[in-house]
Amino acid sequence: MEYTYKDLTVGMFEADVCDGCGRVFFTEKGSDGIDGCAMAMGIWGQGVDREGLRFDDRTRFRVPEEAVGSLSLGYGDVPTLRPQGR
Repeated sequence: MEYTYKDLTVGMFEADVCDGCGRVFFTEKGSDGIDGCAMAMGIWGQGVDREGLRFDDRTRFRVPEEAVGSLSLGYGDVPTLRPQGR
């Protein structure tokens, strides 16, 4: 069963689907797979602290290469930053 997080496809994982209501229940193996892939993609788990660099009226942040790939960021793309917990 496909697992997505905030419109980002994490992958296909083992799950059971209720015949009555169609609700999806990921198995323990599937849940462990989701955790591993999501952490490797950098979308949850231990965060990476980055120091902002101030240039004129702009602040710039360095993004780890593995996060760039998993977030599909390209040169010139502008990501949205939100306060933690929102």
